[in-house]
Amino acid sequence: MAATLDAHLAQSPDSEWPEAWYMTDSEVSDPKARNRRVPNVAAPVSDLKALGILYWKMDEQYQHSYPIKSVPWDPKDTSDPKLAALRDDRGYSYADVITIHRDHLPNFDKMIAAFYATYPRCRRN
Repeated sequence: MAATLDAHLAQSPDSEWPEAWYMTDSEVSDPKARNRRVPNVAAPVSDLKALGILYWKMDEQYQHSYPIKSVPWDPKDTSDPKLAALRDDRGYSYADVITIHRDHLPNFDKMIAAFYATYPRCRRN
């Protein structure tokens, strides 16, 4: 059972991580655009991991519903067995759920701009 649980909680293999890239060094007029460098400079998974980013791909076979917004959200409320195991293994006791979509986030454009301005861009040496 422990081996199955460990495999179930293992982070996704590098090949399953979403695409990431280094952003343009020029001024950005639209924070919702991709803002890639030209030519594009991919950010390898090893760089993301070095920043402390973790990635698990949840099981697509399960259909789970989450609130549109819940700050904080109690992860005990999940019906997703993989998320529950991850929560228990890592000791997570709360989470924030925010749906970043024009229909669900008040002041969407202002909030997107704030998210963008809050986080410094990583530079590749």
